Amino acid sequence: AEDCVDQAIAAASLGVRACQTMDLALHGSVHRNISGMDLLNVDSAYGTDAEKIVELETREPHLATRFHSELPLRGSHVVFAVQREMARTLEDVLARRSRSLFLNARATLTMAPAVATLMRKCLNKDDSWELQQLELFHAVADHFLPPTISSND
Repeated sequence: AEDCVDQAIAAASLGVRACQTMDLALHGSVHRNISGMDLLNVDSAYGTDAEKIVELETREPHLATRFHSELPLRGSHVVFAVQREMARTLEDVLARRSRSLFLNARATLTMAPAVATLMRKCLNKDDSWELQQLELFHAVADHFLPPTISSND
């Protein structure tokens, strides 16, 4: 970005000023000390947003529970993704936001119904939305499972 701004300054013959954003921490950055936070217990991928995860779990302790023992995704992560990151599909949460699908497809398929239910409630959707999301997600997730080996092989 700095290079782009420098080029724009040169191209438009603008006056050079000191950088205004050199130390600006971006949303969710990990460049500042988060006092009192144990980032090993709150997914450090959230950076400064870890405080919001803790707030969610403090208000609603059931959101601190993992959906599956083999993956770190918790209810608070799903609620945060929906409320703060505009996640709108099950695939978005389980593949792109949490990367769960890529880490363990079988475990992700097991927890998908519970994640879809929580998302449905957060988004104020109906049961048909939930069923559609599960169908769409299964169609994608099936490609991440190892092929089954038949007894003839």
